Amino acid sequence: MLDEKTCITDGVIPYRWYYDPEIFERELKLIFSREWQYVGHTGQLTGAGSFITGKLGRLPVVVVRDRSGNLNAFANVCRHRGAVIMQGSGTCQFLYCDYHGWSYSLDGELRGAAQSSDDPTFDKSKYPLTRLAVDTWGPLVFVNPDRECAKPLREWLGPIPDLLVEHGIELDALMQAVEFEAFAETNWKLYNDNTAECYHCPTTHRGLDRLHELDPKIFTRRWSGGCSLVLLPVARHVIDGSDTHPKDCYDAAGPITMGQFNVVWPNLQMQVTPGRPNFGVVSIEPLGPSRCRLFGHNFFLPDEDPTWIKDVLKYYERIGDEDTRILERVQVGVTSGVYERAAKLLPNEFLVGNLNQLTYARLTGVDLMPEDQVAGGAIITK
Repeated sequence: MLDEKTCITDGVIPYRWYYDPEIFERELKLIFSREWQYVGHTGQLTGAGSFITGKLGRLPVVVVRDRSGNLNAFANVCRHRGAVIMQGSGTCQFLYCDYHGWSYSLDGELRGAAQSSDDPTFDKSKYPLTRLAVDTWGPLVFVNPDRECAKPLREWLGPIPDLLVEHGIELDALMQAVEFEAFAETNWKLYNDNTAECYHCPTTHRGLDRLHELDPKIFTRRWSGGCSLVLLPVARHVIDGSDTHPKDCYDAAGPITMGQFNVVWPNLQMQVTPGRPNFGVVSIEPLGPSRCRLFGHNFFLPDEDPTWIKDVLKYYERIGDEDTRILERVQVGVTSGVYERAAKLLPNEFLVGNLNQLTYARLTGVDLMPEDQVAGGAIITK
């Protein structure tokens, strides 16, 4: 239960919030049933009947393009007896539940039910699929289960769209998408905590300083309206051309000189790595108190060199594996019960505290939004 021991102290929430089933159930109800979440990209939804599926907390969802070209999002659950209707992605003429043969039009209306003519009281109009909010930003598709209270998508994304443009990323131009999926035995919030700070970068990601400036006086940490922004400039030796292909990295020569590692609360992460135009999006999907799924896409220019893409993806895979290994160890530690909460957040970790404050506010009903804040950002000179 939530009691006096659940209070937040200097941005630190109790360790119990990272493994308690009751807290997890409250998160599903109070967070993941009310927020925008990434489900796929428009390249998967090119024609009438094209569809993708996903899961928002425990809610299965389907997004389908109708014959007028509009995107519709529905709870992917049959109105008859609750079977999940569509699987994976693809193209269809209608949404069909193969349990008892109920089918739905691309705008969610029940179009037919096997043997329903035997019941003179059966009224198809009473059983449409539950409609959800859906919107796009560039090629990215988002769904929100809460149609009535949903914050507009662009407002939810805060400064990130403008920040990308400012640093040379034209999202609509990045038409080539590479999907990835991974699983981790850790609470979903630990991934946010990790991405919101680079205090761990020199020790967890050895050699990362060959690609980025990791001095906290130089790289920028910024909080703006529910978004955690970490901007890592490319290293000096990449800028001056003396070493554009650091060891264990990739060829970072190109117009993009600012790396970005951003979090939009509750579970969306976005990244840009220096070099040629690129962009990555990751959804941290909660599967249980101590388990999550990482799902997303990396986007590149349509004519980008396949070898360069392969090298960038290999680099991302290494960084991701290093994060997962350490975070699974953190999960074991916080679950042990030896300490009630983290000792202290240092100044370099203030974004972690801000994300925790939003989670705390939603679960307790406290009206709390951290003020906008910026740290770091010194000018790099050659």
